[in-house]
Amino acid sequence: MKKRNFLKVITFGSATVDVFLTSEAFSGKKKLSFPFDEKIEVTKELITSGGGGTNVAVGLRRLGFKTGVVARLGQDEFAPLIKEELRREGVETDMLAVVPGETTDYSTILVGENGEKVILVSRGKTRLEEENIPWEKLTADWFHLSSLEGNLKLAKRLLTFAQERGIEVSWNPGIRELVQRETVISLLPLVKILIVNKEEGELLVGKKEFWQKVFRLPVRTMVITEGKKGCWLVFPQQKEETHYLPFSAQRRETTGAGDAFCSGLIGGFLAGVSPGEAVLWGLANAASVVEHFGAKQGLLTRRGLKKWLKKAH
Repeated sequence: MKKRNFLKVITFGSATVDVFLTSEAFSGKKKLSFPFDEKIEVTKELITSGGGGTNVAVGLRRLGFKTGVVARLGQDEFAPLIKEELRREGVETDMLAVVPGETTDYSTILVGENGEKVILVSRGKTRLEEENIPWEKLTADWFHLSSLEGNLKLAKRLLTFAQERGIEVSWNPGIRELVQRETVISLLPLVKILIVNKEEGELLVGKKEFWQKVFRLPVRTMVITEGKKGCWLVFPQQKEETHYLPFSAQRRETTGAGDAFCSGLIGGFLAGVSPGEAVLWGLANAASVVEHFGAKQGLLTRRGLKKWLKKAH
């Protein structure tokens, strides 16, 4: 039997097939609207894997870390596409679960000339459940949890499992987790880094007295992203926050920017740089991704990252 390689990071979350389409017919529109029976010419298309689980896994692998992903796929023609793409990137795929008779999550993303997009989503019955987790294979230094589609029972099990084994955890919860705010907050002492955007942060603690409530969160480190405004690095227990401006980038399409930020940030922590420098890793990775078409195309290697970081020093 082939001996399993020790992994630096295991990511948990979704695995999707994303079809990106752009057309001259999308240009100059504040919203998309077409009559039935009309044929629209597509000028560019891309079919690729997506989802928080696979995006962060590939991002970390390109930065040089041995990475595996835990996600559920359907039993359809899309599952082999996802597996093959992950294998080409060097991501461990033997923890992916296949749901017999179900379909893989699928998105069609219509992209306008300025990067605005409409996403059409078809979700299969592929939410991760405890019985899908290969617990005996979960050997790593770090876990990253992206959206678990509201499954906080699984989140608690993974966080407890990690704590018992000295595994650090970063968490980028989805909206279906964050609306269960009391349970999420109760789990934060088990988390090393909580990553949310500003709207998600407000969903967790409320808009009123936002920063006072953030400083009361029982998490060691928190990063709050604000798109074009950059992000905040927060140490709630010390009541400290630092703002970082984003890198200048020619925005083409923003899908996957949040996942790119997560992989850069985590990569910085794994590489042993300072928290502030790790934030710059995340911002650089996100800036590179938005300059490309698709969620994975612009993910940086370590060499590419160094070129971006020169702009900040």
